[in-house]
Amino acid sequence: MHPSIISETHYRDANEGPIGSILWLHGIADTVDIESLLPSWILNGMNLIMPKARARRLSAYQNRVLRAWYDVSGWVSKDLKLREIEAAKREIEHLIQQELDKGIPAENIILMGFSQGAAMAMTTALSSKYPLGGVACLSGYWIETEPHSTKINTHPSIFIGHGSLDQTTPLAWCDYLRNRLAVLGVRCEVSIGEFNHRVDKLNFSHMLQWVGSLLNKLKSEN
Repeated sequence: MHPSIISETHYRDANEGPIGSILWLHGIADTVDIESLLPSWILNGMNLIMPKARARRLSAYQNRVLRAWYDVSGWVSKDLKLREIEAAKREIEHLIQQELDKGIPAENIILMGFSQGAAMAMTTALSSKYPLGGVACLSGYWIETEPHSTKINTHPSIFIGHGSLDQTTPLAWCDYLRNRLAVLGVRCEVSIGEFNHRVDKLNFSHMLQWVGSLLNKLKSEN
């Protein structure tokens, strides 16, 4: 039996009655403290769920033991990577189901992520059986488990933030994602800035504006 991808999950309940939930998926090594970056106007009305991928030794990172959703090492077979990605998606969807069980509608759930976590957020959202409200992809990409597929399961609101100086996930990956979404008829909001592989303050503020528009829509519908 393979070990779980998620080793632990941290929860922060909304300060007031929740209207929705945010699932934050970290990048390799879990370097972003998302709770400290989100303003009170989001935390007041949204549950925050922060799963942690189990730590593993990554040859691509000098054999350091780091949290990762799947192994990015070059020697790992494509089949093994895809199995790990599918396993991670199932565990993320289990967390989504937990929010549904609390009475949070799927349309009020937003997936957010950075780097590899952004890839998992995008990949999970577009193939999910749940009609999620939104997905924010910061310095990420889309893992097409079925390359060149002509259909996706859901059409959530999408925000893509990327740095033009990013050499870890090059801007070309962002361009590919935008083009693939356009072919599939999915509209997205895109913010490109002059920064490297990190969560950029200005770019993050653009994402917050996108979140704000989603929350205003949710409040008007409740």
